[in-house]
Amino acid sequence: MNQWLTRANQRVSLGGAAALLVAASLFGQLLGFLRTQVINGNFNSPGHITTDAYFAAFKIPDFFFYTIAAGALGVAFMPFLADKLEAGDRKSV
Repeated sequence: MNQWLTRANQRVSLGGAAALLVAASLFGQLLGFLRTQVINGNFNSPGHITTDAYFAAFKIPDFFFYTIAAGALGVAFMPFLADKLEAGDRKSV
C-alpha cells in the first residue's frame, strides 16, 4: 500500500496520464455494458416494460455523474486545482 501511495505522489507523463484515463474509461464502459446485460437477463418479461422503467429512473443520477464527475465541470477545475497545488496553497484546495 505504501508503494502505491508514494507512486501516486510522483509526476506522471502526459502519455501515462492519457493512457490511464483511456483505460479507466474503457473499464467503466465495460462495466456499464455488463450491468445492462445483467439487468436485461434478470427481467425476462416481453415488451421490456420493467427494464424501461429501470433505465428511465437511472437516467437522472447518470446525467449528474456525467455532468459533474466526467463532464465539463471536472475538466474546467483540473487546471485550477493543479495550479493551486503547485503553488503550495493546499488550504484553498
